[in-house]
Amino acid sequence: MRGFRLIDLITIIAILGTPSAIALPEFVETGNASRVSAAHALCGAVKYANAKFGGQLYMSQLGKRLLMGAIAFVLRATV
Repeated sequence: MRGFRLIDLITIIAILGTPSAIALPEFVETGNASRVSAAHALCGAVKYANAKFGGQLYMSQLGKRLLMGAIAFVLRATV
């Protein structure tokens, strides 16, 4: 008799499926944590630049739109 029996296939699926079911949520959580870290780093960079220039940080309209767009993108990705 050649091939696999049904019980063999079910056993293999169970053996491979169990670790992946456990590991998948960990990978998703790691991605969210990295997005939160990116948001914190971006906010820290803005605070540093503001402190460095004594609150006199000048940004063009384009710069403001780019910064706000980047912050919004990072925050959307964390939700």
